Amino acid sequence: MSTIFISHASADKPFVRRLASSLIHDGFWVWLDSWQLELGQQLQGTLGAAVDGCGCVLLVLSDAANRSEWVRREVELARDVEKRRGESILIPVLLEPGALTGDAAGLVHVDFSDSYSSGYRQLRSALSRRGLKNARRPLSSERLLLHFPDGIDLDGGRFLRCIEGIYARQGSDTKLAPEQIVLLPSEEYEAAVTALHRRHDLGHADPHLPKGASTAPIKEFMEQLVEIEDALIGGVSRIVNNLALKGVFGSPLYETSVSYCRLMGVRAAKCLNHALPQGGSGYGDEWFGSLMDDESWARFFEVPEVTSQRVFVHPPGKVAKWSENGYRIYFDKRSDAIKAGEEGRLNLAETCGLTCRAKFLFPQMLYSEYGFRAIYGKPELRWDLAGYTLESQGLFLWS
Repeated sequence: MSTIFISHASADKPFVRRLASSLIHDGFWVWLDSWQLELGQQLQGTLGAAVDGCGCVLLVLSDAANRSEWVRREVELARDVEKRRGESILIPVLLEPGALTGDAAGLVHVDFSDSYSSGYRQLRSALSRRGLKNARRPLSSERLLLHFPDGIDLDGGRFLRCIEGIYARQGSDTKLAPEQIVLLPSEEYEAAVTALHRRHDLGHADPHLPKGASTAPIKEFMEQLVEIEDALIGGVSRIVNNLALKGVFGSPLYETSVSYCRLMGVRAAKCLNHALPQGGSGYGDEWFGSLMDDESWARFFEVPEVTSQRVFVHPPGKVAKWSENGYRIYFDKRSDAIKAGEEGRLNLAETCGLTCRAKFLFPQMLYSEYGFRAIYGKPELRWDLAGYTLESQGLFLWS
């Protein structure tokens, strides 16, 4: 009984996602409906089981929560559990001044209405005293959060704390399925996606759609964005499951995840900027039209200058054709880790150092795999991160 159940109104989702994210990064086991429930499940029975098995219920109080029938039912479920156990599990979390009413008014509460950091510090201490921090839990309940507080950049520090906590509880050889990885995008990204969906809903009534033009491209952009999000989550799952966490910020897992998430963030920004009217989407506008030349790749990797290697992918025994299945991988030009082997071929395992692989090679391997699939429609292209090779494919790097 170590779960933390968060009872809240739908209108308070942004605050609740932030609170759940903070708790998970600090090692607490959170049950949140949007992460746990599946379409078609019986709400009453599922929620009842979740409350019955939890260590505490955080009751997020606001005007919306006080009007919510579901919040009322969840409080009743919590009260029934308290009677059976003979202990208190309900903790009011005050989100809005004046929302502490009814039975909750007689309970000691945590006040977030004036300061999130002050309220969270108080809540974290209270939950830790109850023995809920880093409590053992089944592997299936673990969640790795990809938090993007601003633009395309992953919060690397939070990511690292989260994955280290999972390894500490489950073991360093833990494998995470894509459904255990949760995307927490920035407000700018969510606003841009909402704007894109509004364009789709308007159809031909969209004032920015030229007269007689088809609405099909808007739907295609929406589908492309879903593919990008799936590729982001799936790629991080493969990184976590193939690269060991050694050291701290120098680990290949950390460096590869941060760079790969940025690459997919740029791809999402380019998609949204193409899909939305003039003036940009407000998300990653500075990356629109980037990653098309050496200068923008250098800016992306924050190095003075880059060099690139042409990569050809083809089935064994067949001739590689650049026009059909080739692309480039970029590296820091100052690095001497990339050296040509015999006949211009490169042995990645021997010539590419750990830092080079983590920051440059591995992220672009996954990024190019997604791009290759999207452009050429060849899903058989899959990298093996552990062996630095392609599964069932041939690979040549030409200097």
